[in-house]
Amino acid sequence: MSNSKRGQLNLNDRINISRLLDLGNSLRKTAEIICRSVTTISNELKNRRIIHGELSPGGYLNYKLCDRLIKAPFVCNGCESKPNCKKRIKYFYDPYKADEQYRETLSSSRSGPRLSDQAMNYVNKTVSPLIKENKQSINHILASNEVGVSESTLYRYIDQGYLDAKNIDLKRKVRYKPRAVSKDNQSSKEDKPIKIGRKYIDFLAYADANPKCRISEMDTVYGKKEESKCILTFLLRKNDFFLGFVLENRKAETVVKKLNEIEATIGKARFMTHFNILLTDNGPEFYGIDEMEANDRKIKRCTVFFCDPSQSQQKGALERTHEYIREYYPKGASIEDLTQRRLNLMLSHINSVKRKKLGNRSPFDKLTQGELNDMKKLGLYPIDPKKVIMDKTKLFKILDPGYESKK
Repeated sequence: MSNSKRGQLNLNDRINISRLLDLGNSLRKTAEIICRSVTTISNELKNRRIIHGELSPGGYLNYKLCDRLIKAPFVCNGCESKPNCKKRIKYFYDPYKADEQYRETLSSSRSGPRLSDQAMNYVNKTVSPLIKENKQSINHILASNEVGVSESTLYRYIDQGYLDAKNIDLKRKVRYKPRAVSKDNQSSKEDKPIKIGRKYIDFLAYADANPKCRISEMDTVYGKKEESKCILTFLLRKNDFFLGFVLENRKAETVVKKLNEIEATIGKARFMTHFNILLTDNGPEFYGIDEMEANDRKIKRCTVFFCDPSQSQQKGALERTHEYIREYYPKGASIEDLTQRRLNLMLSHINSVKRKKLGNRSPFDKLTQGELNDMKKLGLYPIDPKKVIMDKTKLFKILDPGYESKK
């Protein structure tokens, strides 16, 4: 058995996991016996379990999964009811097939471009015609279009034959000498498994293939660094509408809980309308991917993508909108006195501000009646333009006459 909680699972570990589950051990007990973390075991089972049975055309909507498959242990191994189970869908963990799947994933991740087929098709469709037909340079293409890859990467894709455009189509071919990268440095730059297929280039490809999907940018704003409280923010791109929710901490489960609350408030269909695509940054509070994308009934409700590291301009609309929050709470100021009631009032005034880029209309002015009803359910109401207040103390005194801002 493994004597370390670090490193990848091997075949021996997987056989032990299967054996221990068959004996009825819990995930915690299994993790303790093989000296691995519970999270490692949980992710292994959720990612490498094998489905038995077929989904109906309606998918998960047409039946209810067994609670054992929704929560730990996520598989039917060790279930006492297995011989007589009448459920249409079952999941099993096979250590040999799991190890084979791991080896295939490891091999594919070390060769070829780290893009999904959809992302590569998007790059090819965007770049190749401009090179072959318009004779544009790589630099000009990248400066004029949102491609999602760097110049050196684009040259490499062309050189390796991944695009329709070839080296002969380039007016000037610049060759880069490969940099020597140590194994330690290279491993530190590996993409987190959670982000595979969810990078910014995947977002561009997905949005291009699904033009009717609505995009929302998501982030967190905090006051003093030592404070745990923060604001979960959203910008609905369609109408520049700004949403925010007070969180007591920046944990992934807290973000998931808030998304569940939003869905419960406005309904699943309306949630999917506003938050069909979520583009966010690389904060660990957004790493609960499965739980964010599917609600507590395991029904798909949105698709999450991540911006590239240190590329906040990829969700620049939300970053600029955060400046409105700084009108009330300057950067570094405490937000401990902020409640959801006060935040709702603040956002109601922010979304009532007329904007030049909106043709001197406010985000509230751009909402349909149905969208306005959703915002009212979330506690936001349009404010008379003549009564918009951008001063925190004066604004909060509307709710609390004795309020005084703490400096």
